[in-house]
Amino acid sequence: LSAERFDEAESSMARVEEAPKEEAPKEHVTPEVRRRCLDILNNLPKDEAGRLTSLGSVPHEDGHCKPCAYWFKGLCKNGVACHNCHLVHEGQRPKRLRPSKQARMQLVKGDSS
Repeated sequence: LSAERFDEAESSMARVEEAPKEEAPKEHVTPEVRRRCLDILNNLPKDEAGRLTSLGSVPHEDGHCKPCAYWFKGLCKNGVACHNCHLVHEGQRPKRLRPSKQARMQLVKGDSS
């Protein structure tokens, strides 16, 4: 089961990469590094569907996490590596990711005065 979670996270991380990078051959991953990665993955919370959430979701139970606005809208590209929480928070509502045109115009007027 732990190896499956490791493979799931690896595939999630592969989708995160914006540009292709050279990967180290798998034989260079030491058993110690693999064990530490598995420990991290075993501590990641899962959502209602049983999927891994994100690194930022670990402090969710303590209430010390910051919700990911991009995940809430289905736009987070960081996957499990995201430093923000990928769990639903009580009272969470969609956030505007870009200020409205009216708000932007007010900012421009305020800067030129």
